[in-house]
Amino acid sequence: MVDRTEDHDCLQLCLETLLNDRERREQMKVKLAHEEPEAVAHFACYVLQSKNLHLMPWQSPPVWIDDPDAVGKDDVNYNAALLTKKMLAKGISRFHPDPLAPLKR
Repeated sequence: MVDRTEDHDCLQLCLETLLNDRERREQMKVKLAHEEPEAVAHFACYVLQSKNLHLMPWQSPPVWIDDPDAVGKDDVNYNAALLTKKMLAKGISRFHPDPLAPLKR
């Protein structure tokens, strides 16, 4: 299981990445002014994972999967759950901004 420190570090990385992205910076500042920082970090993770995994709008990223073992084969989140299981088995946080990169190493 991934420790909470790694999860926190990955969420912080996602947030900082989008705060440094000139196309997303203003959006992130507005979100931080009106929402809890943790929720904004989850949003940042969603954005980056969706981009890096080339997900279609109906596909789920690992950040949305709290318990991959609870997702059945007929569930729309099944592929995300499989990826999340692989990540967790390798000690990779489900909040990693680019989930496939550390799996390829």
